[in-house]
Amino acid sequence: MLIGDTALIVRPHTAGGAAKAARDARALAEALVAPSPTIDQKLALFQREQLHYGQTLLDYGVQLGRRWARL
Repeated sequence: MLIGDTALIVRPHTAGGAAKAARDARALAEALVAPSPTIDQKLALFQREQLHYGQTLLDYGVQLGRRWARL
């Protein structure tokens, strides 16, 4: 199981590393107590959530970089 910066490396200007690790731990705990009947389904739920959040964080880093480049 990969969480935090190990699961997704984003640009440092997003300042999201520690917050992402904490969020990932909480999301994993929530997925594991989800009503899905199997551990595979629980982990698939966690993975979908992580991929979505990871893409959001990557997009945020790109937006920040573009905004700063215009200054």
